[in-house]
Amino acid sequence: MRKMSPNILLWIIAILCVIATVLSIPSQKQLNYYKDQLRITNNQINKAEQNEANKLSINDSFNYYSAEITASKKLQEGLSKVVGGIHSNDDWNANKTQIEEDLGPKLAEQLKVYNVDPNTKEWLFKENNGVEIGYGKVKVNNQVPVTAVVSFKTMDNQSAVYLIKMNYDLQNEKVLNYQKIKPVTKQVMNVEGGD
Repeated sequence: MRKMSPNILLWIIAILCVIATVLSIPSQKQLNYYKDQLRITNNQINKAEQNEANKLSINDSFNYYSAEITASKKLQEGLSKVVGGIHSNDDWNANKTQIEEDLGPKLAEQLKVYNVDPNTKEWLFKENNGVEIGYGKVKVNNQVPVTAVVSFKTMDNQSAVYLIKMNYDLQNEKVLNYQKIKPVTKQVMNVEGGD
């Protein structure tokens, strides 16, 4: 058996490398497919960037500070009426439309239920002592969690406080829903740093 010279061995390796390279070149059909996929992906990225830019420009033009001031006025007005400002069914009927506009029909009705004794049908809240509104972090679609602290006196001159948690739509100026209406005692307020 004859020994192969190193030059021939190098030429064989070089020829095999050239063949492997030629075989690994994708066909024109594959190239066109990948080009199409790249173009589709780039179009989707451009659309997503454009949509995000449109959302930002809409949000940039929305004045959160002004919207929160308007929301605070509506919520304070509605809560101060229904918790301590209404003393009869006639009062309720005269103010119902405005209260429901300020608080939404579900929250307004629930607060009315708390204000009326189920047995005697007498109104229980004598006067409103104040409403404080706090806002959480604004979420999508200009929705924000809101906490309201409503202090009032009952007909027997007892001080009481309600803590009300709700979601508010700043753009459409309305209560979306409420999660909780919780009576707060003086002991809880002192522990949590309140009055």
